[in-house]
Amino acid sequence: MTKSGDDPAFFRLLPSYGVPQRVINTLISNYDLPVPYSLNNPPSELHEAQWIYLYGTTGTGKSTYAAYLMSLFLRARARLGEAVVDIRKASDDDTHVSRGGALQDQVCYRYVRVTELLHAMKEDFNSDLNYGQHLFNSCRRASILVLDDLTSQLSQWELAQLDYLIDRRYGDELKTIITSNHSLERLKRVIGSERIPGRIGEVAHMKRMKRMYR
Repeated sequence: MTKSGDDPAFFRLLPSYGVPQRVINTLISNYDLPVPYSLNNPPSELHEAQWIYLYGTTGTGKSTYAAYLMSLFLRARARLGEAVVDIRKASDDDTHVSRGGALQDQVCYRYVRVTELLHAMKEDFNSDLNYGQHLFNSCRRASILVLDDLTSQLSQWELAQLDYLIDRRYGDELKTIITSNHSLERLKRVIGSERIPGRIGEVAHMKRMKRMYR
């Protein structure tokens, strides 16, 4: 990929979509966005399936690659005029970044860790803010959603929430990128459900991650 001088500036917009800073730092160190800012030469999995399932052991760059794929769509939409943004100016404007930038006016993208989403929803039981429900709704409606780290065993309540989210996105044909330490066969045993891996398996391009990040 060709190096673009404003890649780090563009990547600085990503926290407003939920991407953790550690992931962004690794992204800046390991990836360059393609030039021109379009989907002319994207990774093939972007067009092979509506969903993408990235799996592999810890440290293979699943979260970083998921953020990279989301970045391609953000960059492409800015290039196509669907979301007008001055990348350098926006990345230096903390107010602009905190509200998601001009891009968020046109399309909703969301990156969330599975544990973060479920924890926020549980916190709603003890709060009137309903942050968890707002987060869940943004994940349900997002044009592109990254569900990071679907790895741990889940309670029946957690399974029900995740099953509803995945089923709605499946039915609405919304692009979803999921990362996990497990293959789908192993995921069935770990989370105690065949329904969620089954839905993923119907529509997702599978990509086993092997590259190690240090």
